[in-house]
Amino acid sequence: DNVFSLLILVPTFAVGAITFGFFQQVASAFSQVSSSFQYLVNSWGTIVELLSIHKRLKQFELSIEGVPYSPEADDDMADMDTIIDAAEPGGPGVKGPAE
Repeated sequence: DNVFSLLILVPTFAVGAITFGFFQQVASAFSQVSSSFQYLVNSWGTIVELLSIHKRLKQFELSIEGVPYSPEADDDMADMDTIIDAAEPGGPGVKGPAE
């Protein structure tokens, strides 16, 4: 986890430009940032699933109201389509075996 911070900080620490306490603070900050990004990566599947549910509910609501669905007219929906398509296995534009 902290290999990147060590590679950057060890030469600076070895020359004496920073103290060991500062070295530890920076290493801890790197660890916290890494942990935050890991949370995002680990939660990405849930995020995409919730975006997909929101998209389907929005389509359902529009169909109940009798309004034809058009993702181009709704910028939020178009953005969600892009995110959901990019997160699908195989990437955007790749058709699966069932399609």
